[in-house]
Amino acid sequence: MVEGAPLLREYTGNGIEGSNPFFSAILLRSSSFAGLLEHLWRSRALLFYVYLIESLSNCGQRYVGVTADLKQRLQEHNAGKSAHTSKFKPWRLTTYVAFSERAKADSFERYLKSGSGHAFANKRLW
Repeated sequence: MVEGAPLLREYTGNGIEGSNPFFSAILLRSSSFAGLLEHLWRSRALLFYVYLIESLSNCGQRYVGVTADLKQRLQEHNAGKSAHTSKFKPWRLTTYVAFSERAKADSFERYLKSGSGHAFANKRLW
């Protein structure tokens, strides 16, 4: 039995006894429990993050961006892989907002880069 999956009752070599077809499909393709965990991790719901970072070396330098992997993106900024932020590294994460849809995240990022968005961010997010 997999902890946290109440509809999944028993895994046998030939299939699954239970009422959740999603888990049935996963386990039929997975040759091991580790494979199941890997598949569940990779198929998790994708979120998109609008993030605000601030330079630790140059007071007042700020950047707003959008990404699906916040941890990796911050590492890229601090490694100098972004032309717009490399000269002001290191960076620290100030604020992030998660969205389930890429279009909404992109729209919010554009808003934060507009005049009224700057005012909103200065008052509420920085």
